[in-house]
Amino acid sequence: ARAPQSFWLDDILAAHNKMLEKGITDCIDSCTMMQENGYNLHLVDGPGENIKITTPEDFYTMRAILEAKENAQIYGFDE
Repeated sequence: ARAPQSFWLDDILAAHNKMLEKGITDCIDSCTMMQENGYNLHLVDGPGENIKITTPEDFYTMRAILEAKENAQIYGFDE
């Protein structure tokens, strides 16, 4: 599953309630839970620079992306 994950509020609440009724409280993520409850999931492609920052390396990757975007604007390479 990719982040971010988004769902209609009524659907995600219903799925949580169904899992609680089954005594399941350890789903790894919302997509797994929704799939377990029979919902059809769809992947929406987004920009590659939409990264999740969870490690120091991720932070430095984000800084490099921002610097490249700033340089593109400064030097007129921005589309």
